[in-house]
Amino acid sequence: MPETNTHLKKSIVAMLLRMQRTNADKSIREFAYIHRVASHLGLSAEEVIDIERDLSSYLLKPPSDEKERMTILYFLLFLMDIHGKMNQEEEDLVKEFGLRLGFRMGLTTELINEVKRHATTRIPPEALIEHIRKYLN
Repeated sequence: MPETNTHLKKSIVAMLLRMQRTNADKSIREFAYIHRVASHLGLSAEEVIDIERDLSSYLLKPPSDEKERMTILYFLLFLMDIHGKMNQEEEDLVKEFGLRLGFRMGLTTELINEVKRHATTRIPPEALIEHIRKYLN
């Protein structure tokens, strides 16, 4: 993801933390994934802790660049996939975030269903790309 402002980076991590909270059983894999994303975005572990303390301060203002918005959606989808099981609250949150990012509900729903189909295996990148192409044409 190209260099973005600090608030956007923190908002992305806040979205991931909100999703993590939908799961009754917090997975160390989810926690590690969120920290890897934060590190990728240039945020420290201390910043992640600060974000978690005040999630409401980091409301997403979606970037205008479609590739950046798709990257954010991918972060969300891959977090869903970490533990191999999804709950309805988590799905609803991804759909809400997908809408905020400017994606059609149909696309977000198809991507979620693709993640579900690969709950026990690695998601082939082309599987997600195929769904995206349908909405770009």
